[in-house]
Amino acid sequence: METKNDFHKLRLEKKAMRAAKKLRDMKCEQKQPQQTSGPLKRSFRAVPHKTDEAKDSCTISVMTYNILAQNLVKREIFPHSGDMLKWKTRRRMITEDIAQYKPEIMCLQEVDYYEEYYQEAFDNIGYKTEFFKHPKKQHGCMIGYNPNVFEKKQYLTIEYDEDRLCPPTQQTGNIAQFIALEHVKHKNVGLIVGNTHLYWRPESFYEKLRQATIYAQWLSCFTLDLRETFPDIEWTPLLIGDFNTSPEDPAYSALTRKPLTDVQWKALEDSRRKFGDESEPSESLVNCVSPQELVEDINNTLPFHSIYNCYGEIDNVLSGSCGEPKFTNYSAVYIGTLDYLFIENNALDKCFVTEVLEIPSEDMLKPALPNKNFGSDHLCLIAKIKMYS
Repeated sequence: METKNDFHKLRLEKKAMRAAKKLRDMKCEQKQPQQTSGPLKRSFRAVPHKTDEAKDSCTISVMTYNILAQNLVKREIFPHSGDMLKWKTRRRMITEDIAQYKPEIMCLQEVDYYEEYYQEAFDNIGYKTEFFKHPKKQHGCMIGYNPNVFEKKQYLTIEYDEDRLCPPTQQTGNIAQFIALEHVKHKNVGLIVGNTHLYWRPESFYEKLRQATIYAQWLSCFTLDLRETFPDIEWTPLLIGDFNTSPEDPAYSALTRKPLTDVQWKALEDSRRKFGDESEPSESLVNCVSPQELVEDINNTLPFHSIYNCYGEIDNVLSGSCGEPKFTNYSAVYIGTLDYLFIENNALDKCFVTEVLEIPSEDMLKPALPNKNFGSDHLCLIAKIKMYS
């Protein structure tokens, strides 16, 4: 028959066994290399066919980056990311990723916790920032710039749902922001930067074209006004952001002045209705302008060129349609190109793109982002632009 002393002895033996196991595990962990997370350092690739010996110039780097709002993070959407979805881990990854490239100008989308974290974090690494979001959304867009390089001249914001071009097909809460920046040292060099995040639904081709048209119209009007107000500054407009639009979509073709295909026209007409409304477009949205009118409106804005459509000449493995990168978003639910840096086509007579940040190999991204190398499900894009003084 077991006694109280026997139970006490047994407990001591089990305690000793647990302590020994814990010690063995600790020694094993010390022998194993610790897996740490940190942003992958990517190289810049020279843009082909461009050489210039002009001495009176300056080079500006411009970034676009959808940093993945923490309030949109759901584990069922990012099943492979594990602890990389933790807010403190991702925010460190994002700020370190930007700090390692230090672009003079950055356009971020899906920015939340701006007042609580990012405003001070970016101030600490040398940026002034402008943030704007729709009142009904928890995240918005942010433009940052290096005040040692640029001085803000003007700033404005728009809400696509409220624009008078035509009624929206959905209440999306999407917005855009615009900033005019004068170079501190080269006083005749100016950049007009637009930053946006267009509607996300893949099948809403019409609404995305509507928003892209409004975006281009406002940037064109802002540019014309600035050229009249500050005639001594050579203004270069940039249309930047997450357009939620692939190179095969109608909005991309319209922005880059490519003729739309019959398939694209049909997609626009079929999606010219409120989401979930299966009635005919003419019954659903009687005040909504036709896709043809939208394309005509966008043709009356400044012509734009996609900076990254040179990627087909840089890397034919990691490039896809229209010469754009094969992907800028690499998640469990979608892999493809959604992010763009557009520059006014006419501006390329006075400045040119020298380098772009490379697209990493899929081995660094699989099975999906975020991962230990990247804090968002999107990749940042950066272009270096040589501006003539």
